[in-house]
Amino acid sequence: MNEMNDFAKKYESELDGGKSAEVYPMCWAYGDYVLMEVIVQELYRNVILAMVCVFVASLVLIANLTASLIVAACVFMALIDVGGFMYLWGLSIDTVAAVLITIALGLAVDYSAHIAHSFMVKVGSREERVRQTLVDMGPAVLNGGVSTFLAFVMLVTSKTFIFLTFFKIFFLVVTFGLYHGLVFLPVVLSYVGPPTSYSVMAKRAAKVEPITGIPTITEGFDKVGEKSAGGGSNSNGSNGVVSQNHL
Repeated sequence: MNEMNDFAKKYESELDGGKSAEVYPMCWAYGDYVLMEVIVQELYRNVILAMVCVFVASLVLIANLTASLIVAACVFMALIDVGGFMYLWGLSIDTVAAVLITIALGLAVDYSAHIAHSFMVKVGSREERVRQTLVDMGPAVLNGGVSTFLAFVMLVTSKTFIFLTFFKIFFLVVTFGLYHGLVFLPVVLSYVGPPTSYSVMAKRAAKVEPITGIPTITEGFDKVGEKSAGGGSNSNGSNGVVSQNHL
């Protein structure tokens, strides 16, 4: 096809009596050839732009450079896994796959970002914070992945190429997103995880210490009881003195 285009451009000026003319080859298969020529570059560009957006959004919401870089790395590795299994599953890079991969990249960041954010607000050593994160946030992330899978699982019964491609790509994204969010990312955070967020530490340091020296209600009742008992004994003593005087 490129050779035909070069041939047409070469002799374009010699056609139509030496006047300028627009000449191009035409065939029913040329549309697919043109698409396949640019789809890979378009996919690379879209993925790079989406990764930049993922990193910026993670940096704004997590507010930590190291955690944002780790999240972006997890998303990128999940995307590499999806691409490898697409080849094993017989999927090629076409318009449908390129669009779905770009969309699915935004879905893959959800799992890792939640785990990283929960890790940043936990206090303790890295291992303790990872354990607390998996206990607090792990079930919610897992439920999110399962619910997303249930949302498109019925597409597996479809016989349409677009719907089957949708199911395969999103199934791979959910599977590898959960793996990198619940298995790979906690291991990485346990070794090179950033410290607890400064805002969390500032809130803990700003907690008011309990005020001591103020009597409680029970202590007040005890003192009142002691005064009453002392007053009763004094009254008895005075009555005894009065009775003796009368005597």
